[in-house]
Amino acid sequence: MGKLRTITGGAVVAAVAISTALIGAAPSMAAAPSVLDAQATLSAVAPEAAGQSTSSTRIAVTTPSSPAKARMAVAESPQVTVTTQPDADSTPESLTFHVDGARSVASSGIGTTTLATSSDAVARYVTENAVGARVLTAYQQPQASYVSRTTFDLPAGTVPEERPNGDWYLMSNGTPVGVILAPWAKDASGQSLTTAYRWSGNTLEQTVHVPADATFPVVADPAWEYTYTAVLTVGSVADLHKRLHSCFNCIFPVEGAPKAFPKEGQKLPLVVRPTIGFPIAANFNCIFQYEQWLAAGATPLYPAGDEGWVFNADKGHIDGVGSVISFDFVGTPSDVSREPGETMRFYVYGSVVNSNPGGLPRAVYSNGAKATWGSMLSTYASFHGASAAGVGWHWVS
Repeated sequence: MGKLRTITGGAVVAAVAISTALIGAAPSMAAAPSVLDAQATLSAVAPEAAGQSTSSTRIAVTTPSSPAKARMAVAESPQVTVTTQPDADSTPESLTFHVDGARSVASSGIGTTTLATSSDAVARYVTENAVGARVLTAYQQPQASYVSRTTFDLPAGTVPEERPNGDWYLMSNGTPVGVILAPWAKDASGQSLTTAYRWSGNTLEQTVHVPADATFPVVADPAWEYTYTAVLTVGSVADLHKRLHSCFNCIFPVEGAPKAFPKEGQKLPLVVRPTIGFPIAANFNCIFQYEQWLAAGATPLYPAGDEGWVFNADKGHIDGVGSVISFDFVGTPSDVSREPGETMRFYVYGSVVNSNPGGLPRAVYSNGAKATWGSMLSTYASFHGASAAGVGWHWVS
């Protein structure tokens, strides 16, 4: 499944990745590992989805209160609460959901909890990462189709709304409180498989249809992620918002960005070149999803304001369709003790579908992204008298 990103008052505050891993063995392969061995299964199929031990994410699993409840015809499924807190001064944000079909905790390792089901051939995993968690379903036996279900605890009145690109917005009183990106799936040979979402109340189903010639293992949505945080000591959220809406590409550093601030659903023909004027450019075409703008005082959660926006990768983007990147500038209240002179914090989060975009190792690619977004911060700082790169801001992670 895609990424569910919870939003409070229009500001991205947490991320949970809901993924489905479909695991079997092709005739030419050795027997697949037991799905109850999460480490072996993920190492073989989707190492990028393996759990990490982080200081910013906490996962709490509450299992059925008794074995009898776990054996009921309509079984009580484990409840998972994912809490994210990027740093000690930020407000913890939580998302709670039920991992349908699971019965009990089979094992817990570094950043990974394995949930057993009624069948030894099916297991569900909850894996921790720096920006939230993934929920994966692993199937031992090949079959024509697979269905996984996850039920979310959402505010009363929340309605799923499908977008033209296959994403779903979770709307509450006209405001998005979450976004689930479009589903996708591939087998071990890279063949794309037919997959779709269906809602039943607060339960999201993902169905993956597996053709007879599929090569196992099969994995749906094995995206990898990067996230970086910077402190700014110049400007303000209100000033940044005004400058971006006056001249977006005066600050946003990627070729092809428009001067006017993008509109929801607008296609952006972004490209990146190794050097200025180089004849070959990498495709970074994006679709602008939405802006999140909160003036200072608009919500107690962000008393000094918030400015952010989200892009989805368009067809041909080297990250792969289904990839997403979000940018968020959060104002620092005057009564909060952080770093001397701090005015706001910048958070960038990227979820990348392709394992090695453009043929680059992930570390090289993510470091290049960090340098690009650093140049954006330097450009903004220059409007406030900063005379060199890195003056007026610095990375903290």
